Amino acid sequence: MMNCLSTQQKDHINTTISEYESLLIKKRILKSREPESYYQLYEKVAKGEVVDFSNAYEFTSKIRVTDTVANKKISKCFEQIVNTERFEKSKFKKIIELENRWGAAQMGDKERSPAWYSQNVIKILSIEDFELEYYRTYALTFIERFK
Repeated sequence: MMNCLSTQQKDHINTTISEYESLLIKKRILKSREPESYYQLYEKVAKGEVVDFSNAYEFTSKIRVTDTVANKKISKCFEQIVNTERFEKSKFKKIIELENRWGAAQMGDKERSPAWYSQNVIKILSIEDFELEYYRTYALTFIERFK
């Protein structure tokens, strides 16, 4: 989906990710930019350890793509991905389903907790998955959500 963006938009998103990661490392929310650090964060939260996610960085709003043409391209790309046979068995689909379940109105407060969410993420993703930009960015939005 990043391929739908201009070079300038990609650079902006990559810079934003790097800035946010640096802040999270400084605040000791992440140990490093390595995949293990992302996975360990989810493990820690899943065990019920308290993590202070508070920070003033507006990650989600900074990575939001406002370009209508780019958004149409991203939507088309996403649609092409979800309409493949491979998608049906993918971790990507399971993460989307987790997001949809988490956002469902009928969920109780316990299920909306960072611990519940993290427990489910580590059932789906492995350390190696956080080598992919998508899952690292997904984790950064998780931190943003619970700050």
